[in-house]
Amino acid sequence: MTEKTIDEQLVSRITVIAEDSAVYVDGVAVLGVSNLTLPADFHALQWFGTYGEEERIGKDGRIVNTQITEQPAYLRNALEKRELRVAELRAIDNPEEAVTPL
Repeated sequence: MTEKTIDEQLVSRITVIAEDSAVYVDGVAVLGVSNLTLPADFHALQWFGTYGEEERIGKDGRIVNTQITEQPAYLRNALEKRELRVAELRAIDNPEEAVTPL
C-alpha cells in the first residue's frame, strides 16, 4: 500500500502551535500532543495543502513569518503524534475497547 502524501489526504488546513502542543486539522484541535519534533526557533505553522506560512522566533524575540511552498519535514511527524494523542484520548473515554490511531 502506497502511503498518501499530506496533499492527497484531502486536508485543507493544518495548524501546528508549539507553545500549546496543539495540532489542528481542518479546525479540529488536538491539544497535549507530546514529543513534537520541531525546530528550536519554531512558533507555528499554517499549511494549506500546497503552501503555508511558517512562524519562527527571531533573534530579537519577535515572530518572523515566512511563506513556504515545500512541506516542512516536521509536518508528517506532527500529524503522526496527533494520531497517537487521539488514540490516548479515546482510550481514556473507552478503556475497554482496543483503540487504534485514525
